[in-house]
Amino acid sequence: MSVWYRKIKVAETQEDLLNVCKLRYHVYVDELKRDNYNYIDNVKRILEDDLDNVDGVVNLMVNSPENKDADITLAGCARLHVPVPEKYNEMFGILDKGLFPGSTINDFAFFSRFMVKAEFRGRNGATDAIYEQCYIQAREMGAKYLMLNCTPSLASAYERKGWVRYKNTYWDQGMGMQMAMCLPMEDIPFLSTLGSFSILPASSIAIPELASTDGDNKPNKVKRGEWLTRILT
Repeated sequence: MSVWYRKIKVAETQEDLLNVCKLRYHVYVDELKRDNYNYIDNVKRILEDDLDNVDGVVNLMVNSPENKDADITLAGCARLHVPVPEKYNEMFGILDKGLFPGSTINDFAFFSRFMVKAEFRGRNGATDAIYEQCYIQAREMGAKYLMLNCTPSLASAYERKGWVRYKNTYWDQGMGMQMAMCLPMEDIPFLSTLGSFSILPASSIAIPELASTDGDNKPNKVKRGEWLTRILT
């Protein structure tokens, strides 16, 4: 089986970034019909915003194995920031020591602009491979928590990969109702409970320990990680 989808790389040139912005436009506008953003360029057919040009930004990308569309050369892409852009600090509660005791702003990465072209979405391993590489890249950049915001209707999809809801929904003037979500990247025992659905690379998934058995010798729930236990109970 071809492993083309594992050839994910960091966008390093202006041409790379242009291809990323073209894929974003294709997914948002051509596929999802979301054309009401002020940073969409309908002439160049790109989606680029101010956060593409700040310190600490990394775009990941993977080329399509079959370039049937000469203008859209990528199968998928995603964007990471370390630290999280300041405009999102309030939404995520990054400076809240009650939520994240002992943390600094460099402990947080921001996950956004995750796009996979329709024909590769949920197939051929492209989607999961991009998730995994984002985890690896964020850890290499020194982050402990991988943050994202989404509409409440999408929260369950991210929960299946390991993100958790930890705050009430947040109203943003430009984006509408948003859910702040956090993936505790150091909480390997918790992420391992998700098995093959986890954002963790397969080589990192550990066999989770079970809690002590009850009187009928039936195992209790798998233990949650230390960070989740503190925050969610």
